[in-house]
Amino acid sequence: MSGVVVSPTGSRSIQPIVDTVYRLQAVFRNGRRDLGFAVIKVKLPEEVTISANYMVPLLVQALKGTPVKRVVVANSVELDLTGYEDIAIGAGVTLEGGRTVSEPCARLFTRTRPKHLSAIDGDNVHITGVRIEGPDQGTPTEDEPNHGVGIIDYFHINLEIDHNEI
Repeated sequence: MSGVVVSPTGSRSIQPIVDTVYRLQAVFRNGRRDLGFAVIKVKLPEEVTISANYMVPLLVQALKGTPVKRVVVANSVELDLTGYEDIAIGAGVTLEGGRTVSEPCARLFTRTRPKHLSAIDGDNVHITGVRIEGPDQGTPTEDEPNHGVGIIDYFHINLEIDHNEI
């Protein structure tokens, strides 16, 4: 928790939702000194639900897979992926929103033009029922022919992308 002050005699409980590095610093009148750090690894379940807009780091970690097999994004969620590129979607992972004819779905968007927003990183991937939105409706130029790609795949098998708005 960056910049959070803890009393010298107190404690603070935390519950990170993704892998995190915490640093312990002592602050003095004329500076600060690093005292140590801790790497916290969060073990995710096989199914992860993204239910709020602030859960972008959880989405990115869960999509890598192992052991996650299903990532469900609630319809009301709008995830700002600005600054992300080549978000890996691991083997056997399903990314699922609730898009129907009458129901709007989760929105995954970026305000930048990454070369590839996401990259399939294994076989047996399924992406269904989400909106993936770039910063504009433009098309790639000759100078940047591969920029603005929402999902890229290099020769994986059993890839299914359906019922999405891209």
